[in-house]
Amino acid sequence: MAFLWLIQLISLVFFFTEPERINIVVGTDANIPRNGDSIWTSFFSVHQALLGLFDILFSNQAFVVTLFLFSFIELVGEVLISSCSMIVLRYFDWHGSRAGLILASLGGLVLPAHFIVEHASRRFPERVILRASIFFVLCSIFAICNFEGLILDIAGAILNSEDTKHNKELKKLKKEVNEAMVQEEFPYDWGAGVYVYLTSLSAIFIGTIVMEGVNTSLMSKSAPKELDGFFNMGLLATLVGSIGRVVGDSVFVGSAPLHDFVSVTFLPLVPLIAVGYWLLKRNYNDLLI
Repeated sequence: MAFLWLIQLISLVFFFTEPERINIVVGTDANIPRNGDSIWTSFFSVHQALLGLFDILFSNQAFVVTLFLFSFIELVGEVLISSCSMIVLRYFDWHGSRAGLILASLGGLVLPAHFIVEHASRRFPERVILRASIFFVLCSIFAICNFEGLILDIAGAILNSEDTKHNKELKKLKKEVNEAMVQEEFPYDWGAGVYVYLTSLSAIFIGTIVMEGVNTSLMSKSAPKELDGFFNMGLLATLVGSIGRVVGDSVFVGSAPLHDFVSVTFLPLVPLIAVGYWLLKRNYNDLLI
């Protein structure tokens, strides 16, 4: 899936052609690739447009923050959807029908999430709601991790480097850890894995829906007026969304062969959302729109 999203991303950059506009002003879109242009002409046009785009973006950091958060939202959504079937199969021995039911049930949370955004936006600025939703998603990502598996992983790494021949308690503990590691999958949070996973999954989904609603509004308000050529706001949102999906599927594919699948799938999202929170805090005053 990551490979398919990457192909779409590359095709979008080099083969996208701006449709003819009825009310376009002659001479304002000289760098837009047109139908009939050669690939090299399109490449040169895209290169010229990119140079102008960087100048515009670096002069408006608030818009860059919203683009980064939009990419993260798409990344999280891709990880949630792609990993669900494998997680429920590996940890709970549930098959595709139950995974499909879980994902379909998440769709029912969209309306309550928008209801939360609508009511909160009447009382609080959008940047406050965005900051709160980022923190909520961060806590939910920590909650979904398999702490029992992490403890077993850490304990196994420590005990394997220790000499336990002369210590019966350490030898017994090492045996228990090795037995757990031999199993097909680590136990999930001391038997509470089903409730932890379903609750945290729902929380992450609601948090990202709230983030998306507020972030999209801020993105439209902070978008520079100069983005009216080839790299307009719609194309940029599609590009960063595709990048987020590529990264999300890459994280999922890279973590699939590892033992504690839940933790190694969701923990890489923590530094990404931490960067997003730092960028938001740094440009907090610029988002007062």
